[in-house]
Amino acid sequence: LADLETATLRLDLLTTEESAFNIAAAVDNDPADTNVGNNTNVKSITVFEALDLEVTIPPIPDVASGSFFNYQVDVLNRGPSTAESYTVTVPIPAGVINVTPPAGCTLSGANYVCNITNDLAAGETATPLVFNGQVAVASTSDVTVQAAVDNADKLEFNATNATATAT
Repeated sequence: LADLETATLRLDLLTTEESAFNIAAAVDNDPADTNVGNNTNVKSITVFEALDLEVTIPPIPDVASGSFFNYQVDVLNRGPSTAESYTVTVPIPAGVINVTPPAGCTLSGANYVCNITNDLAAGETATPLVFNGQVAVASTSDVTVQAAVDNADKLEFNATNATATAT
C-alpha cells in the first residue's frame, strides 16, 4: 500500500453458538515502517443467539351478531436459532365477549397472555392458538383481532413481523 493508503478486508462468519471471540489482524513489518506499533489489531466480538418470530392471524370469517366464532394466532420461527420460550399477547377484541382462550393462556387485564415453553426450531410453526368468542356488536360492524409475540431470551432481529392484525 502507498503511504496513508488503506485496505479493507471483509469477513463473513457463521456460527451456531452464542459466544465471544477475538479476531486478530496483522501486516508484515516493512523496514521503512516507522511505526510498527499499529501493524496489529485485535477486536473482541460477542455473538448472541438471534431469531425472527413472526406472528400471523388468518382472515376472520363473517359472523352474525350474537354468534360464536374462532380466531387463530400462528407463530413461525424464521430462525436461525431455536426459540426456547416466548410470549404471545392477544388483546380481547372490541365487540367480542365470552372469550375462551386456548390452554396455557391467562387473562391479564384486557389481554390474554400465552407463555409458550415448548421449543420452536427454526422453520417450524407452533401449534395454532385458537380462541373462541361471541360477537356482541351489530352485524355490520368489524371485529379486529390483534396479536404480538415476544421472545425475551434471544435477540429478535426483525420486530416488524412480531405483531399482526386481522379484521
